Amino acid sequence: MLAGAACRAEPANHRLYGVPCLIDIASQLCVRAVIRAAVSEGEVRLNLSALMMERFPRWLIERLFTIGHIAECSGWRAFIVGGFVRDLILGKPNLDIDIMVEGDGIALARELSETYGAKLTVYERFFTATLHMPDGRRIDIATCRRERYERPAVLPEVEPASAEEDLLRRDFSINAIAVHITPSRFGDVLDVCRGIPDLQCGLIRILHERSFIDDPTRAFRAVRFEQRFSFKIELQTEHLMRDAIKAGMISLLTRDRIKHEWIRICYEPNPAACIFRMAEFDMLRWIDEALSLDGELKRRVLFNLPEAEGLTRSAGVAYERWLLYLMPLIDGADFESAVSICRRYSLSAKHSQALLSSLSTDKVIQAVSLPMQPSAIKAYLDALPVEVIAYAIAKAIAMGFRRALDSLITYLKNYINARPDVTGSELISAGIPAGPWIGAALREALKAKLDEGCDKTRQLEVALKVAKGIAAVVSRGAKIGEEGRNTRSRKRDKIAPDHREYTKSDD
Repeated sequence: MLAGAACRAEPANHRLYGVPCLIDIASQLCVRAVIRAAVSEGEVRLNLSALMMERFPRWLIERLFTIGHIAECSGWRAFIVGGFVRDLILGKPNLDIDIMVEGDGIALARELSETYGAKLTVYERFFTATLHMPDGRRIDIATCRRERYERPAVLPEVEPASAEEDLLRRDFSINAIAVHITPSRFGDVLDVCRGIPDLQCGLIRILHERSFIDDPTRAFRAVRFEQRFSFKIELQTEHLMRDAIKAGMISLLTRDRIKHEWIRICYEPNPAACIFRMAEFDMLRWIDEALSLDGELKRRVLFNLPEAEGLTRSAGVAYERWLLYLMPLIDGADFESAVSICRRYSLSAKHSQALLSSLSTDKVIQAVSLPMQPSAIKAYLDALPVEVIAYAIAKAIAMGFRRALDSLITYLKNYINARPDVTGSELISAGIPAGPWIGAALREALKAKLDEGCDKTRQLEVALKVAKGIAAVVSRGAKIGEEGRNTRSRKRDKIAPDHREYTKSDD
């Protein structure tokens, strides 16, 4: 196990972009209060039951008691473990329940399924199960186990083990803290990996030297936790992480696992900080060789993406965050490389179109920098994926293109959800027959509203005029077509007898 029981003085070479390097003050105070309350003779002896009663709703405490009681009746030790305990100590909300059972986790899950009427999913290979509770929440239950990796980056072989051994197999010390939930010891802390002192020091520390080789996804998780909590990757952990990355361990992961880790990075509170840190560790090129954060412009764009996100969210439109944060990394790549990423990670047609469209963001910025009528701006930008619009905003900010930025922001604030004040039903009620001209008429009504500020009465006049005009043209076309068909039919009727006579004489 790596040493890490005490805080270390480490070089101040860890640059975060836009995020302070200090541990969150409120979380630090929570950790200190917890430790101060229970330090005896140099050894940390903790019981968190009072803190749990204070922080969590009654239903959750009762649920943990019930799980612990059923386990204890079977002669098993049961714990709540992982992020739930970590965030409890840090004073952060987290109601994700992960139960560790020194006994038969699957058997416990089956009994709980009957007790709560919960749907049960079992993973026999890993000795785990998931309860899908009637209230929509889930509980993950696992038998305590040890792991053995046949080769790097593959899923492990597991076998039952003690609670202490289970904690030693985990990713980081701060995630290897367990709390008893059996009634006789409810709230007692089991911290064999010294996770609480690392929480106090703000350190991300692995538990054995092959950690990043056995499971390279831990490199992604190290970055996520470091940035989420404003912690610091412990010095030896950082060296081992860099060695594993340099050796290409990330490339051994399946594409689905890499994609999953990227998505989780992008849904952190500050994905830009995570991506900057990934770039420092040279992780991006192992996701795809076309990804890079080279150049000051790319860095400024990435830094500005949160502002662009805020504007996009205020417009009430949905977007894929993981896709948006991929865009600055492929900016400047050739089309074939971007297509290769789409294929490599099996992106949907919609997501592929958005990513490929982002390669033309400079053209979008140039186009909306020109004087345009509001309806023209709306028609142009409506045809683009919303992620491209958000990316164009971030890039316009970085490049200082004020006119383009104003147009993009105005579109999000005023145009993206704009609709005419008249409806198709009103046009039909006014005597316009249903047909494709209704949509064209409404588009013209919206144009009159946006470009000329027309009220509903005037919009209705415009729409009726357009609809009647199109309907008349279509009607005339249909009439001409009918006359043409009739003429051709009469000609056939006229020559048909001659044809029959010719046929008879030929016979």
